Amino acid sequence: MAQPGWLQHYASALENLSPDRLNDLEQYLADDLQFSDPFNHLHTRDAFIALMDDMYARLDEVGFKVHSVIEQQQQGYLYWTYSASSSVTGWFSIQGVSRVEVNEAGKIRLHEDYWDGSRLMQTLPLLGRVVAWVRRKLACQG
Repeated sequence: MAQPGWLQHYASALENLSPDRLNDLEQYLADDLQFSDPFNHLHTRDAFIALMDDMYARLDEVGFKVHSVIEQQQQGYLYWTYSASSSVTGWFSIQGVSRVEVNEAGKIRLHEDYWDGSRLMQTLPLLGRVVAWVRRKLACQG
């Protein structure tokens, strides 16, 4: 059974994450964690930690800021801002929401990130111009 405050503890771990502290996540995550975002669908805790490790290897100034935590028994939601920079994209910032669930042992078994992947693609050279043009064309003109 999940202990009250489990999601706030996880949110704090994400906010304080660094390349040296990736293994700190293990205490929160189930071995069979299901993680998804607009670009990834992973099925184990080890794959998620490897993804985070790759993120730190590719990007600089990585940061997570959790603005809101809503927890209800074994599920909850995080509203957050993710920011980073790279030589390819420059500095960028993305807002999103995560749906998170824990198993009976209180370990996170599901972490689904919802955010606009086109915002990240818009920072890429060449492709970014195409994505920005498409976004403008699809926007309401009202």
